Amino acid sequence: MLLENKAQEIRWELMRSMLDEFPELRLKCLEYIREMEKRELKILMKKYLPEKIFKRILILYDEKDC
Repeated sequence: MLLENKAQEIRWELMRSMLDEFPELRLKCLEYIREMEKRELKILMKKYLPEKIFKRILILYDEKDC
């Protein structure tokens, strides 16, 4: 377990240094994270909101169904 945590720390440290060294990579990662969060949010809304309201929200924000 301790070795696994240490390996994960090293991976994150490498990722941080790469993101600092390559700003365009940082931007791509941030864009990917935003898209994933948006997709997860749409999935939750579709699951818990009535269909009519969900469709109106999609129209309001000019989004496509998930």
